[in-house]
Amino acid sequence: MLRQHDPLRESMERAFMGFQALRGVVVAPRVKCSVWRFNVVDDDGLCEDCEKYHGDVYELDDPADLLGMFEYGEFVDDDAFLPNVHPNCRCIIMKEEEVLFGEVSEGE
Repeated sequence: MLRQHDPLRESMERAFMGFQALRGVVVAPRVKCSVWRFNVVDDDGLCEDCEKYHGDVYELDDPADLLGMFEYGEFVDDDAFLPNVHPNCRCIIMKEEEVLFGEVSEGE
């Protein structure tokens, strides 16, 4: 018996074979994220506004996002940001680490 040409079936078979070849590999996009922590000067001059931020951690794709969170903030270094929560604010937000997400790994 002669088999008829079925383009849809052939396309599905090729896709299935390609899937079988890649089945054991998981590929995730590589994304860089930086981790920043809000630090206060913990003394008698600490205000309630800043105390509520103390220890807060921000995971940011773009450090410039800090400018959107703290209207009067400014970068003083690549790893340091002054949030200027209020006039004469002595707080600082420091970059703790950069994390790279999305490794290629073998599946089970």
